[in-house]
Amino acid sequence: MHFLPVAVFVVTYVALSVPRGPLDRPAIALLGAVAMVLASSMPVPEALRAVDWGTLGLLFGMGVVIVYLDDAQVFRYLAWRAVTGARTARGLLFAVVALAGLLSA
Repeated sequence: MHFLPVAVFVVTYVALSVPRGPLDRPAIALLGAVAMVLASSMPVPEALRAVDWGTLGLLFGMGVVIVYLDDAQVFRYLAWRAVTGARTARGLLFAVVALAGLLSA
């Protein structure tokens, strides 16, 4: 077992676990992937074959939609409707569960 790839993995994993670091999680993951390639643990062509481009495209598209929904304050409106529309604690619980299920689908 080589020391450098294990060290890169451990440093990346620890950096991802820090709640408020100087970098966000996608940047840390990207730096960890680049460091793994630079550490010669995986050749560049093999690393590019390992990427699922369809999944990345789907995640990017979902991120764009979420940004626009957040700018339009759709989530704030739905939360307000759930809180003001619920007459009981059980009704609020049902609204929160239903909204979470619908928004995650």
